[in-house]
Amino acid sequence: MKTDKNQEKIYAPLIREFKNQTYDLYKKLWKNKTADLSGLFIPHVFDDYYNAKTKVFFIGQDTYGWPELEKTYNWSEKDYLAENNKWPESVDTTLEWTNPYTFWNFVNKVQLAFNDEKYDSLQNLSSSQRKILNQVGWGNIYSLEILETIAKYGEEFNQSFDHSVYSDLLKKTQTISRLKNVIEAFHPDYIVILAWKYVEDWYLEELDAQFIVEESIDNLLSVYKLNNGTKILWTYHPQALCRKSQDLEELIKIFLDRK
Repeated sequence: MKTDKNQEKIYAPLIREFKNQTYDLYKKLWKNKTADLSGLFIPHVFDDYYNAKTKVFFIGQDTYGWPELEKTYNWSEKDYLAENNKWPESVDTTLEWTNPYTFWNFVNKVQLAFNDEKYDSLQNLSSSQRKILNQVGWGNIYSLEILETIAKYGEEFNQSFDHSVYSDLLKKTQTISRLKNVIEAFHPDYIVILAWKYVEDWYLEELDAQFIVEESIDNLLSVYKLNNGTKILWTYHPQALCRKSQDLEELIKIFLDRK
């Protein structure tokens, strides 16, 4: 995906500040480095985002296998953003996720629904529908992987770094991770957050988000409205929705009712 001037304006100074504040922490991180942790994930948009009639930004939890943490500190902010924006290389990459309970499969279905598009299969879309999928914005609540995600890499890797130091690094990313930065950089009309378990007060700081009681559904959907008109639809990750036996097509209809 392209390097984005709006993204660079908002996020490059935040990356620089994070590096300056945490470099000494980073030097204390490793006990016995055998592989690297993921570096900062910076929200970015697909190539046709700014041509969208309705701009939708999708927010997950955290992202594994991202450019190495070492690059965050050793590369310029501009070069790091260019590396950060490489995935996905094209819409084809997101369409490889065929399980309906994966993040990208659900994102693609919601994106098409918000644009009133009907289709038989995500693998048989028209060129105009594929263009709509190239108008997605993508971010995460956490700019670094949380320890719960890293635990999946196995005991040997988890013993190779200091968890206390890493927790301090993660906390320092809150300034970058706050949702207000996505608003200021990309001006989305809708934000769909797919990470119910990790609701954090700091994430909505400085947004004056109004909770819409009548549009929210207990233990399924929280709806917020911002002063600038942006609407937030906050629910579970699709995999968690699977465990709840939630019908995803029905949930998409609920989303549309709240447009």
